[in-house]
Amino acid sequence: MLHPHRVSYYRVVRVRRVLVAVEDVDDYGFYLGWNRKREPVSHTAEPYAAALLEDHLAARSWPHRPKSGERWRVVVERIRDGDLEWLCEAAVSVQVINERIATHLNHVHGRACRCGRTEAAS
Repeated sequence: MLHPHRVSYYRVVRVRRVLVAVEDVDDYGFYLGWNRKREPVSHTAEPYAAALLEDHLAARSWPHRPKSGERWRVVVERIRDGDLEWLCEAAVSVQVINERIATHLNHVHGRACRCGRTEAAS
């Protein structure tokens, strides 16, 4: 694989994550380009991870049929020399309308957040 990544799909049940599936993909869609340090820029990683979830749920490849209002987490890690390197985590809500599945990316404040929000010091 040229661009190996591990994608883990979790359904959120109450406050607990339930691992539904894990897949290794050879995909470069998580990146927009390269920064000056020659490391990938992952501005598009979270929306792309949400799109992967939508594709898999729509393909009906899992025994679980999604319901409107379900919450999911998609964790993407880059596989480098056999080690996993965290890339992003996407919080996703699912809507089912006339058996068509749509996802909505929920904003999560984290390491890659660029929203300008500052957390109050505790």
